[in-house]
Amino acid sequence: MIKIKHFLVDIEGTVVKGKSFVPISGAIEWLRKARRGGRSFKLVSNNTTHSPGELYSLLREKGFEIRPEELVTCLLAAKERLRKIKLRRCFIIGSAAMKRYFRGEGFEVDSNREFDAVLVGLDEKLTLQKLKTATEAILQGGAKLIAMHKGRLYVDRGGAISFSSGPIVSALEFACGVKATVVGKPSRSFYRNCIEDWQVDPGAVMMISDDPLSDLVGAKKMGMKTAFVLSGAYPRKEVLTRVNRMLRPDRVVERISELPI
Repeated sequence: MIKIKHFLVDIEGTVVKGKSFVPISGAIEWLRKARRGGRSFKLVSNNTTHSPGELYSLLREKGFEIRPEELVTCLLAAKERLRKIKLRRCFIIGSAAMKRYFRGEGFEVDSNREFDAVLVGLDEKLTLQKLKTATEAILQGGAKLIAMHKGRLYVDRGGAISFSSGPIVSALEFACGVKATVVGKPSRSFYRNCIEDWQVDPGAVMMISDDPLSDLVGAKKMGMKTAFVLSGAYPRKEVLTRVNRMLRPDRVVERISELPI
């Protein structure tokens, strides 16, 4: 039996079916059982197509009985990061929801040609012109490149595998010769902030995700226990051959409901 009492749980591919947000079989009940058993959990997401408030409401509508403090997203982390380093003028490669969120939090978004930061999230309407504007802002204007995350793949609304924002970030890093600051999973700062209020060592926490190449590797490097679910972007365990043996997950299951708590 797993003795872990604290869980960080990825959302898309782990408790819901990609961008359709249809709950994965057994996921809602698994979280209920965790709560009844006195376990603590947080849903952690690199979602950039919904604001944190929109995502919370959507999950509640789908039947997930979560509290506001049990949802942590990369957009929340980005907001705090920008405020900490006092950057306000942002060029955003990302969704309309992402832009609305940062405008609502008091940031200047795409308002002129002088930018302090280039923020990169999932952009399903990516154009060459957006990449050119971002490149100019970084190379000529000194803007900081801030990645919501560097995930490789995601499952789109139609159930198809598509490339995520990671390839966009990598393209800008390569073109501009800079290293992006990653604010979402699997950055150490993101994970630290998630578990801070539990006041436990990372070894007392399990990270559950459908991404063994990013989410789980980052968690493992911090000393967390990890579980890989085959219900998302990587449905075959053979993907683990691409992961250093020391960083492979502790558990591999078809879906989260198969993890004992």
